[in-house]
Amino acid sequence: MSEMKKPVIIDTLGKLLDGGYAFNLWCVDCTRGGLLPIDPFVKKLGRDHPMDIDGHVKCGRCGGKNVEVRIQAPQAGDRPFQTNERRFMSLSDSSRPAS
Repeated sequence: MSEMKKPVIIDTLGKLLDGGYAFNLWCVDCTRGGLLPIDPFVKKLGRDHPMDIDGHVKCGRCGGKNVEVRIQAPQAGDRPFQTNERRFMSLSDSSRPAS
């Protein structure tokens, strides 16, 4: 009989980064959307931060914080998400650590 495999639990930004995931963000106010890599969030919030980043993003076009956040899984065989393209969204100022 085959051995039962344990489920993979991806519950932190670090695990999303390691798995090659990205955020698919959509501004409800101005309908701008796009993919954003996980690494800026890991740098600001830490690898152990929960996947919930609501309140930590704002639209790069209108500045609104009414942004839907979805997790974009990598396609089979894809390397971890990397981009040099201009970012569609940005980290919110409120997500920066206190100095």
